[in-house]
Amino acid sequence: MFSFAKNKKITFHKAVLTSPLHNLFHLPLSEQAYAQLQFLTQELDALFLTVGPDIWTYILGSLFYKPAKAYCQLIGHSDAHPVFKWIWKTSCQHKHKVFFWRLLNDKMSTRGLLKGINMDLLSFDSVLCALSHEESLEHLFP
Repeated sequence: MFSFAKNKKITFHKAVLTSPLHNLFHLPLSEQAYAQLQFLTQELDALFLTVGPDIWTYILGSLFYKPAKAYCQLIGHSDAHPVFKWIWKTSCQHKHKVFFWRLLNDKMSTRGLLKGINMDLLSFDSVLCALSHEESLEHLFP
């Protein structure tokens, strides 16, 4: 439809005020351009225009950009279990926080987990007991 436009630099405001809308284009239109014109007419009829200056807002619903909101919009947000919030707010050393976070998320590098990712080890049995059990979180922390 753009290739049929009489004024390729027309503003949206002037285009909306033009009636009928086909006066903005060189006629006859191709079938594809006519279909686009019909779609544009439907969209403009459904559009609600306000009087006054435009106000720019972010998709996040705020007038000001906040990186935390943008991050949540891009990544998504899920509510964490309260125990995870408690772990990160404790006053213990950071390495302890990471250890317990990994423990609760089943991310500890146990021999059983390493076996699951095809790590080549001599034995996947626990070195802490003599019963020849595969080392797993359930075995280490019963």
